[in-house]
Amino acid sequence: MGLPDKDMTVENLYLYGFGGKAIKAKRTICLPVTPGEFPRVATQVAEFVIIDQASTHNALIGRPILKDMRIVTSIYHLTMKFPTPEGVGCVKGSQYESRDCYSRSVKGFRDRRGGSPKNTEPVEDTVEVQVTPGSDDKVLKIGSRLSPEVRSKLLKFLKANLDVFSRSHEDMIGIDPAVMCHHLNIDPTKKGARQKRRPISGERAEALQEEVDRLMKAGLVKESFYPTWLANPVLVEKPNGKWRTCIDFTNLNGVCPKDSFPLPRIDQLVDSIAGHALLSFMDAYSGYNHIPMYEPDLEHTPSSQIEVYIVTLACLLGSSM
Repeated sequence: MGLPDKDMTVENLYLYGFGGKAIKAKRTICLPVTPGEFPRVATQVAEFVIIDQASTHNALIGRPILKDMRIVTSIYHLTMKFPTPEGVGCVKGSQYESRDCYSRSVKGFRDRRGGSPKNTEPVEDTVEVQVTPGSDDKVLKIGSRLSPEVRSKLLKFLKANLDVFSRSHEDMIGIDPAVMCHHLNIDPTKKGARQKRRPISGERAEALQEEVDRLMKAGLVKESFYPTWLANPVLVEKPNGKWRTCIDFTNLNGVCPKDSFPLPRIDQLVDSIAGHALLSFMDAYSGYNHIPMYEPDLEHTPSSQIEVYIVTLACLLGSSM
């Protein structure tokens, strides 16, 4: 395009997906983008990443500029529409060029018959960093390809907010029930259901007893007497060899109304992170969300454990509800 190098910025940036491997970007440049036909046009400055890689496209417009210009796309009609000072602007594509571009893009990438699929692997490894001096067991994992500047800022931020991390059940102080609590909207016309006890022995029984002891010590569960609802625990082995304790609330779910609001779609999740340089995959400790149960609903959650019946005092995300 004949653009001078002084207008470009060199950054430590990688792109994934082109050719099935990570590609280091050469430079970035900010250019004005003006779609539409006069007078219904709009202009927005967008940052483009320059790579040295063969592609059927001259340029790709990502979600940030689609969001900034409020562009609505229709793949079926090959059309983009967006607001302008003179009305709604429109850009239409060509069916022939679209088909030709697609054919050239997938050429050589079609699955071979009889070939075994490759296992998906992480695009970036993680490294452990010690955030608490003198404590080798308190470590966090961050990306291995972070630049020194970003790595330094991230570690400084994590160390300044160590009080938000919990490493045991006792560390989770929970939420005041006056602020938030978990309700069970049970149909009052339905009777309680007691599941037949499923025997648990061996390694599963030991893991279940340890989990119950930890929860009772932390005050997350308590003993229940003469329950009208009773559910069995279900132990699932984790990839690391440990056991995840869940509760079979199938009967309880059957008498609660279903929430028709769906989970966020993947495109909504991608749109929400557009424009951000970092994304956190931090998980909650042991999968628990420490939201207290509504007091009258406590007796609806008993689980048949090894020696006692217990009820849940906090909402457990790990349970099969």
